[in-house]
Amino acid sequence: MDDNTRTVRIDGARFSLKPISYDMLAYLIRQRGRWVAADTLRREVLNTCTQPGASNVRWHIFQARRSMRPVDELIHSDRVLGYMFDLVSCKRRHCGPED
Repeated sequence: MDDNTRTVRIDGARFSLKPISYDMLAYLIRQRGRWVAADTLRREVLNTCTQPGASNVRWHIFQARRSMRPVDELIHSDRVLGYMFDLVSCKRRHCGPED
């Protein structure tokens, strides 16, 4: 990760992200392999409190995934558990596209 250029390097490929999407991905990378609830991302990364189910986290995750194609499946998601970054794509249901 390079905070100055907001880029992430995975398997030799370099991905540039928008500022907030980069911050969200960086947070998930630091928690690698652990589920992080959307409310935690809202509070810790976005520094906001919104109604449960607000789409702002989903939007930034979508933007991060879009910037990371073809390795976008490394950002895992689950409606109940939240989000997780892991270098291993588990191919489970939560690894599919957002609803």
